[in-house]
Amino acid sequence: MRRSLLFVFVAVLGVVGGHLPTAGAQSLDGVRSGDPIAQAAALALGAVAPENANVGQAGDVVIASATLITSDGLAELATRVAEKVKVDENRLLEVWRATDVRRLKVLLSALAQVGTMYRYGGNKPGGFDCSGLTSFAWASAGVKLPRISTDQISAVLAISVDQIRPGDLVWRPGHIGMAIGVDDLMVNATQTGRPVEVKRWGRVVRLGSPLP
Repeated sequence: MRRSLLFVFVAVLGVVGGHLPTAGAQSLDGVRSGDPIAQAAALALGAVAPENANVGQAGDVVIASATLITSDGLAELATRVAEKVKVDENRLLEVWRATDVRRLKVLLSALAQVGTMYRYGGNKPGGFDCSGLTSFAWASAGVKLPRISTDQISAVLAISVDQIRPGDLVWRPGHIGMAIGVDDLMVNATQTGRPVEVKRWGRVVRLGSPLP
């Protein structure tokens, strides 16, 4: 009982102090990075709960509550990403708030891993390679992608730049990332010695959407 009261006290103290939950908490979908983007994404991800969405007959998930799209976590995330890559945070919020829950959960699952170090063959919190990160994130929405980047982009619907939405795949030979929905920005696991990060995709050959 004393331990429970102590936990509640510490949790309340953290909120009063204006601090985000620590990203090491396993309850936040395995988030382990201390990066501010990962922390904010984990907070926003906590709003993607069953009570905030309905599943249609075709399996599509649609927003059924204002809780998610007005969450402080999403606004905090937009601020953190904007600071990192010099983009308008209001544009980020506008796009993300117009994104269906399923895609948003995928994007947040990837952003919650920012700061996690690259690991060849990695596909779970603690270490990712490029296709491991995209397959992990899409699995959070019940979409199974092939393991190899070339197979992933071949398995999804080809799209153009003007059709891109959060969660869509960005591919060039030997590498794949995930669009965040604004400009040429993506979240990806790049190479040995570098963490999962948000960056501009530069040269890109193919774009694809796992959902119609």
